[in-house]
Amino acid sequence: MTKIRTETSSPEELSKKCEEQIGQRCSRFEWKSLKDLEEHTPDSKTMFLLVNFPESSAAIIYIFEHANNRFIDSVSSNKKAHTVIIPWVAGRSLKCFGSCKIGEVEILSNEGSST
Repeated sequence: MTKIRTETSSPEELSKKCEEQIGQRCSRFEWKSLKDLEEHTPDSKTMFLLVNFPESSAAIIYIFEHANNRFIDSVSSNKKAHTVIIPWVAGRSLKCFGSCKIGEVEILSNEGSST
């Protein structure tokens, strides 16, 4: 599974990094804090999952198939980079061990756009 590590946690900069990965406009997002042992299933339109780990804590996120709980991969905190960008696949879920924040980024359609 592809994981892009970065030191930035700015939503604007992270959305731009997602746009660079796919060459399309990406949505802005807000960070959502997950509690220890909290499970979360991102929206089916999510193209990138952003994971932010606080500098002072150790944390890990396990990613698994939602339908059968089959383990896919994990993402852990890293002292050199605090945010990880993960291309997301619908039908997956995650579970946070420790303290972490996530953001969900979608592709913006150019059709009917007024901006």
